[in-house]
Amino acid sequence: MRVSSLLCCCLVVLAGCSVGQAPTTPVPETSDPPEQPTATQRSPESTPGPLQLNVTNGASSSYTFTVGVVNRSVDRVRLTFENGSTRTVEVPVDGIARVYGYDNLTKAVPVGGQEIVRTYQLTPRSGARADIAPPPVGGAVFLTAVGADGSVDHFAVLTCDRGERLRAVDFFTTQQGVGAGVGCSR
Repeated sequence: MRVSSLLCCCLVVLAGCSVGQAPTTPVPETSDPPEQPTATQRSPESTPGPLQLNVTNGASSSYTFTVGVVNRSVDRVRLTFENGSTRTVEVPVDGIARVYGYDNLTKAVPVGGQEIVRTYQLTPRSGARADIAPPPVGGAVFLTAVGADGSVDHFAVLTCDRGERLRAVDFFTTQQGVGAGVGCSR
């Protein structure tokens, strides 16, 4: 009884695998190259949508937020301190949103520079939202949070994994600290 049930089940499975397959149609061979996108037929990779930027000040003091777009990978940041000393620090390029804070910091700039695209002066418990041109794949968004006293309280280097493009960036302060997040796509 078990052997016949097993045989019957196998025949049903095999029959199901062969039924429902459509006959294949041969594709004619051609020596023409594939059609290239034109100005009106852009592929999604060549026409990225805007990057959605959200900056929120949930702290009890005012901050000035600076947003920069870097068209390449950011692996080092040059820091300037209140006493005039400078230091270059290495930052990982790994697709993780990272926020950094140093005491007595007056300036933080990615080595190689950046294009400042937005500056926001936000009072406590306020925010700003904008669509900006995204960096290319492999690029980054660099943000600073400058306190009312002019010191750079925090900076962030926001990237995606290799081969992905930044689509959304969140940078925020709270009573407990500063955070950031990214949205990426291929």
